[in-house]
Amino acid sequence: MRKLRVALGVLSLVSSSLTYPKEIELKTEIIEENLIGHIPKYNIYTKAGLDVKSEYEEWVSNEIKTNKKDTHRLGFEAGFEATRNIDENFELGIGAAYQNHTKAKSKIHKISNGYEKYDISKFDSIPLYAVLKYKFETSAIWKPYLKATLGYSFNFKDKDAENDSSYFAIEEASRELIKFDTKIKDDLYYGIGAGVEYNSFFADLMYKVNEANTTLEDEGQFIGRDSFDYSRVTLGFGYKFSF
Repeated sequence: MRKLRVALGVLSLVSSSLTYPKEIELKTEIIEENLIGHIPKYNIYTKAGLDVKSEYEEWVSNEIKTNKKDTHRLGFEAGFEATRNIDENFELGIGAAYQNHTKAKSKIHKISNGYEKYDISKFDSIPLYAVLKYKFETSAIWKPYLKATLGYSFNFKDKDAENDSSYFAIEEASRELIKFDTKIKDDLYYGIGAGVEYNSFFADLMYKVNEANTTLEDEGQFIGRDSFDYSRVTLGFGYKFSF
């Protein structure tokens, strides 16, 4: 709850800065508009992204690692950001996204008469966050920038985790499948990266982390709890509306 209050405090502070009237700034903008025309004050970014490189934190219970850090396929996301131009270089705003994370690869453990494999559940996220952007001044049509985000990640499990055990004996083989009640806890979300704008189009590379904590239970019996953070490098792209 403390992390949630901190994240909400950051978002509230940013939201206030977007709407707080400043008389001196308004007079300056009126003068500048009369001299050189309309200067955009707000920006809306619509964006999508692909996780080109991702990994999960290894979930450990009783010194047994249930998954590899490596993942299957690509994750993706779609969202928006709304910012205000603080000056010629800085933008401050808020954002939200739907993030469909990819799945962690399972780890297979050999046992005396067979093997067992844990299938730990992936999760998806909807983060709400503050965004700070710094744009470099350049005479070229390509405008490079740096960006950082900080907020809170609301996490949702895909399915319950499983333990798939196979046993081999001289007479016969057997298999046992156990499903665990799986709970995913919400936690912090943050990212940092760089990109470039071309007219109203943009593309960037961001390192992002959705923190999470996963708890497994078997018919009400506690099995284990551990961090299960999802981190990745996301290639994002989109379109900017300024007004």
